[in-house]
Amino acid sequence: MAYGLAVRITREQLISITTEAGQQALASFRNLATETIHFKSEFDLVTDVDRSVQALLIERLTEACPGARFLAEEQDVHLTLTDEPTFIIDPIDGTTNFVHGVPHFCVSVAYAETKKPVVATVVAPALGEVFSAEHGMGAFCGTRRINVSRTDNPQHALACTGLFGGAADSMEAGIQTLVRIQSQLRDVRRMGAAALDLCYVAAGRFDIFWERGVSAWDIAAGMLIVEEAGGVVSGVLGETDEVLFARSVLAANPTLHRWFLSLTKQGT
Repeated sequence: MAYGLAVRITREQLISITTEAGQQALASFRNLATETIHFKSEFDLVTDVDRSVQALLIERLTEACPGARFLAEEQDVHLTLTDEPTFIIDPIDGTTNFVHGVPHFCVSVAYAETKKPVVATVVAPALGEVFSAEHGMGAFCGTRRINVSRTDNPQHALACTGLFGGAADSMEAGIQTLVRIQSQLRDVRRMGAAALDLCYVAAGRFDIFWERGVSAWDIAAGMLIVEEAGGVVSGVLGETDEVLFARSVLAANPTLHRWFLSLTKQGT
């Protein structure tokens, strides 16, 4: 599929490269030595595996798309997203889960043109699942097409949220939202890997996902997968312009998305 620019990648190519990176991460899962874990902040971890997986991705993606730019979590300097072809990479989303032996982690890669993701893959190697999407072509788990849930009653909805411990304001706002909303839902989960949580919305496993304090690499791939599965993605206050940089995300089917925003307008 061509998007009018010289540099592009197919969904199949991106699946292959991201899966290879996922297998590299899986080889180190549960075998991390203490010295491989570093702290970017009091709560935010990075491991040598994050860095090696990111290096592999950049090498393979450069081979596939010479001249593409990269916006990756473990870069020393985070570039501004432009209209140029850009890969948005989270080498291991859910690093805390990863280092504690919890299998809910993933490798997330989105290919963006004109500042919008157009091809995306999220690989959960310890769970054996590959989610992918291409603009206008639908969303998939493996080879099976997926769709967001049809749940229209919040009381029947299973939601998921994130409370990022490294940002006090985001965490406090997230707790306030959770306290306000949880009694109106069937239940709420906190899984700890935004990219994969978004894919669960796309697959209809979760009905709603929201989180504050997220970055572009946390949500770029999952955002496209949700949208291609028939869902709606915005910031938690309804922001639709440059959602990748809204520092928050809300994903759901159209009905529940509107319901959540109606609470937001009441002060959520």
